[in-house]
Amino acid sequence: MCYDTYSTGLFKKPRTRAKRQSAKNNDALEDELMFRIVEAIKENPQIKQEEMVNTLNISRRTLQRKMLELQEKEKIIRVDGKRYGHWEIQHQ
Repeated sequence: MCYDTYSTGLFKKPRTRAKRQSAKNNDALEDELMFRIVEAIKENPQIKQEEMVNTLNISRRTLQRKMLELQEKEKIIRVDGKRYGHWEIQHQ
C-alpha cells in the first residue's frame, strides 16, 4: 500500500523559496560587478581571466558571462587575439 505522506501530515510539504531581492537590487549588483570588471581591465589591459577571478572573488563562468555581456554592449573589445592580445574599453 502506498500512502500519501503529505496528506497524512507525517511530513510537511517543502516550501518554495520566494525571491527576496527585487529586480532593481539585482540589477544594481550586476552593474557593480560589470563596473569592477571594467576597472580591473583599466588597471591591466593584458589581465587574464584567472587573475580577474581571483581578484574579484567570483566564479570563472560568472566572469565569462559578464564579459560576454560587456562585449555585446560594445563596452569592451578584445584586440590582437586570445593569447597575446589585450582588452580595450570603448568610450561612448
